[in-house]
Amino acid sequence: MAIPGMMFCRYCGKEIHESAPACPQCGGLQHPAAKAGARGAEPGLWMPVTGLVCSILCALALLDEAPPNIDLISGIFTLGMIGIIFGIVSICNQVTGKKMAIASVVLSAIAIMAAVGHLID
Repeated sequence: MAIPGMMFCRYCGKEIHESAPACPQCGGLQHPAAKAGARGAEPGLWMPVTGLVCSILCALALLDEAPPNIDLISGIFTLGMIGIIFGIVSICNQVTGKKMAIASVVLSAIAIMAAVGHLID
């Protein structure tokens, strides 16, 4: 009779807990579908969407007619860096949302360069 929550190793046949990723006896992987390429391993669209929103906020902040002060420039730089970092991580690690991530990186880079240009003036 099997104990609830237990199963047998796919390789050596020893009884192990059903949530064990590998057999402690032989080291055989029990759940090969849990690899990095499996469905569900992707983090979702929150990262490219957040990066794009940050970059759009940076671009909108530059459209203000008032002369930029140091607080505005530092805010643009901070949100722009968040947009760039989230965009690059999304480009490297995700299949979906790459176009949003690319737009995030490009728009954030343009906003940061424009903010630095205002700072130099």
